[in-house]
Amino acid sequence: MKLTDPLKYASLALGLYGVCVLVLRFGRDGMGWGQALLIGVVVTPVVCLWSRLQDRLNRGAGDAGRRWRARRRA
Repeated sequence: MKLTDPLKYASLALGLYGVCVLVLRFGRDGMGWGQALLIGVVVTPVVCLWSRLQDRLNRGAGDAGRRWRARRRA
């Protein structure tokens, strides 16, 4: 079964949100459910954007390395 892109991204965001809330709630210091849920709403998009930016930078670094090796051989 293949998921469509919007459904795939929604399930990823929902899973990430759940993990963030549980880590915040049951972490070492712990916090209340309300505060953990609110912070989870803020953290989830930040982590998603950070991950996308990291993928983009890594892809760009790989391309730059290939260009550098090609120039070095020539």
